[in-house]
Amino acid sequence: MRIKRVEIASFGKFKNFSMDFESGFNIVFGKNEDGKSTIMAFILLMLYGNAGKSSQKDLTQNLRKKYLPWTGEKMAGDLEIEHKGRIYRIHKEFRSTSKTDLVTVTDIETGEKISLPPDTEVGKYFLGIDLSGFEKSIFSATSKSFAGEESGDISVRLSNLSQTGDESTSPKEAKERIESAMDDLVKKRAKGRLTLAQEASRTLAEEIEQAETREVRRNELKAEYKKIEEELGLLLEKAQKGRESLKNQEKRTRAKIYEALARLSDAVKIKGQELEILLKGDSVDAFLAQGEKLREDYDISLRKLKETDRGEEVKTVSEEDMKEYFILKEEIIQSEEKKGVWKAVLAGIFGILSIAAAVFGKGLLKALFIPALAVFVSSAIFFLIIFLKDKKVGQKKAKAEKDFEEFLKSKGCTEEAEFEKAYRKGIELSAKREIYDRAKKDFDEKEKSFILYIGKYESVSNAHEARTFLEKINEKNAEKIRLEKEAKTYGENYGVSEEDSGKLISLAEKLREEAPEETETIDAEAIEMAIREKNERLLEIKGQLGAEGANIETLKKELAQNLEKEKEMRAYYESLSLAAEVLAEAEDEMRRFFAPKLNERASEILSELTDGKYQKLSTDKEYEVEIKSEDTAGYRNWQYLSRGTMAQSYLALRIALCEMLSEEEQIPLLLDDVLNEYDEIREEKTMAFLDNYAKAGHQIILFGCRHIRGYEGKAKRLF
Repeated sequence: MRIKRVEIASFGKFKNFSMDFESGFNIVFGKNEDGKSTIMAFILLMLYGNAGKSSQKDLTQNLRKKYLPWTGEKMAGDLEIEHKGRIYRIHKEFRSTSKTDLVTVTDIETGEKISLPPDTEVGKYFLGIDLSGFEKSIFSATSKSFAGEESGDISVRLSNLSQTGDESTSPKEAKERIESAMDDLVKKRAKGRLTLAQEASRTLAEEIEQAETREVRRNELKAEYKKIEEELGLLLEKAQKGRESLKNQEKRTRAKIYEALARLSDAVKIKGQELEILLKGDSVDAFLAQGEKLREDYDISLRKLKETDRGEEVKTVSEEDMKEYFILKEEIIQSEEKKGVWKAVLAGIFGILSIAAAVFGKGLLKALFIPALAVFVSSAIFFLIIFLKDKKVGQKKAKAEKDFEEFLKSKGCTEEAEFEKAYRKGIELSAKREIYDRAKKDFDEKEKSFILYIGKYESVSNAHEARTFLEKINEKNAEKIRLEKEAKTYGENYGVSEEDSGKLISLAEKLREEAPEETETIDAEAIEMAIREKNERLLEIKGQLGAEGANIETLKKELAQNLEKEKEMRAYYESLSLAAEVLAEAEDEMRRFFAPKLNERASEILSELTDGKYQKLSTDKEYEVEIKSEDTAGYRNWQYLSRGTMAQSYLALRIALCEMLSEEEQIPLLLDDVLNEYDEIREEKTMAFLDNYAKAGHQIILFGCRHIRGYEGKAKRLF
């Protein structure tokens, strides 16, 4: 079989990707994560869909999950192969499992659709080998990189591969497991499971013989047991009637509960209707919220009004009185000031004359006699005028004082201090009444708002009546809430969710019909006591039967089961003995035919890979891998080999195994990074071998991380 072309519609990172392969040596290289392993996995799943089991939890092993397209599309693609001279196209749409995959195989030349046998993988149909063989030869023909592995593990893989063709199967381990299983059944020193089973069978046979002597007593106990069971049956029937009576009583009690809850529901409904009528259909909560707010505002304004001092009714003076008071007072003051002016002028003139007489003496008086006489005459006239004027001013003052005194009397005051005190008292009283008037106005507004709001629902004339109506609504609403709460609690306590009174009454009537009042009285307590006594006696008999020994039938059944187990273990032991003989014969056959042939071909390939340095590959009696080199007379143990040599040995064994599996038709080799463990010389020798191997008619598809010098014509770069 040859792989000619892969076409990936959607798989992993690839979308609408294709690549052709030649019949000989194909080299595909690219950087890490370019998709080399993805193409390998695509070819594997196209041939063996079961390789991507969805049950695998490890994502690296669950190929169906690992390579789900990055775009979210379903995996799909085509694989074109050549088989026995004909070209076929394999189309596959991947689903959750290999059984649900949509697979189409078409003969390209004829267009014929090939029907695969049921439950047959594509790879099995064309290659003739199952998934395990494919992974151990064609697909797994790689060095697998021994980095990080223990040398002993590597040796085991090589040893198993060289002996059985399967690196995971060890004949030595299989032989040891068979011997361990046989020893578990029949130990050489201690007692094995088969020996213990034989002893148990003998013990059971003895117990059966002893049990037969006690059978008479057991029969007597059984007869008594049967009689008590019959009596217990009658008591249980009566108890059943008693339980039914209790159930009926519970139903009647339940009916009473429904009726009581119905009454509560009706009471709640009535309260709600009363409130609805009183409030003309408005919301109770909204009414109470607004009403309580208005009532509270009214109470606050009333309290403020009561706390405000309006002032006592006392004698006060107004602002106009005070103005008149000051006018009269001013007239008195002005009359006094005019009288004083004339007196001052006269006093001044006489003063001047007196000063002149004192200074100038008689001479001056003589000289000034005539002018002085004129002055004195003028002064006499002046004083006369003054006298007359002063008299008039005095009269005016007396009148002003009299008017002032009468004014004070008219205001109820006898003196100025009393008038001024009355004036200050008037100012203080005016301020108090202004505050009082504001509080009174606010109170009137709040009272009016409260009465008007309540008046929409009830005719009220004052705040007291409004308050009475509000309290009435509050009480009815509180009663309704109490009844609702009581009904809810009542229903919760008795597990009743229904609230409609009509339905509750119907339920109660139905229960009463199902459980009418009973005339017969059943003493349930006495019956239960009798049942307990019967059960206690039954338990006592059971204990005696148990004390007398196990049941013969039970012992016989146990003996039969034990003999069957003994038979199965004996057959298993014989099977293990036969398996040990067959394994020994198979191992001998493998040593005589398969292993020598596999090792011989692997040795030839290893010799070519190492340019004759290592000529032979074999395993010794202890299942250790040995290699013979050109510079030694004998074989060298694997512990003396480098990782590169062991990698070459592994590749040689895998290629040899692949040839043995494809004797009828050559099959392709899919190699992934087989050069990882090689130095430059080993790489050159290995590449030369693979090139010649491909020229001999073998298709090889080698995936690698780097370009290999000298093979540019066979190489294809990814991206």
